[in-house]
Amino acid sequence: MGEGEHGGTGPAPGVHPEVATSLDASIVDATTHPEPLHPGAVRKAALAIEMALRLLSAVILTALLVLLLWNILLRAANVGGSQVPTEVVELLFTWFVFLGSSILVYRWDHIEVPLVYLFVKGRRMQLASRAVVLLACLLFVVLLVSSSMSLLAAASTRTSPMLHLPQGYWYASVLVGSVLMALAMLLRLIDYAIRFFQAADLDAPGTGTS
Repeated sequence: MGEGEHGGTGPAPGVHPEVATSLDASIVDATTHPEPLHPGAVRKAALAIEMALRLLSAVILTALLVLLLWNILLRAANVGGSQVPTEVVELLFTWFVFLGSSILVYRWDHIEVPLVYLFVKGRRMQLASRAVVLLACLLFVVLLVSSSMSLLAAASTRTSPMLHLPQGYWYASVLVGSVLMALAMLLRLIDYAIRFFQAADLDAPGTGTS
């Protein structure tokens, strides 16, 4: 038998080379980060959402830097009447934090402990263990969505002390960020399902040589 699991250096017959390479890179080495999504519609959707979030976050960060610099210059010149209220800065910063957190989930760069994967052998078992861990994470995010909706409803009748803006503007960032995180995890679960069936094809009788 030659090199590789399938009796040769190339992928198993009937399996797209890019799919096989992606499976080998992300499933055999359980500690690889970040794990690329399976090529296809799921990956395109995740990348499109991520790029939109990165663009929006960049705009917010630029606005934060400009406003902070403006306030610093005015304070240095002892001009207080034209300073931007701190509530505006706090509002932008809150949205920046939760949008940035959702970007980490889309990039799969958040904190993850891969120890459990090291004790699981086989492509399909690796994918199953990752899906279980992901479902546990998704459960916490769903709870975050539920609690953020409650906070948003409670804050809908309150306003900020300086500009009298609805406090829901702040709490909405938590809801939007948690929904985006949940969507990212759902897309990755779909990706795991695709990989699972691809792994089944690779392990099916007749796909390798003896």
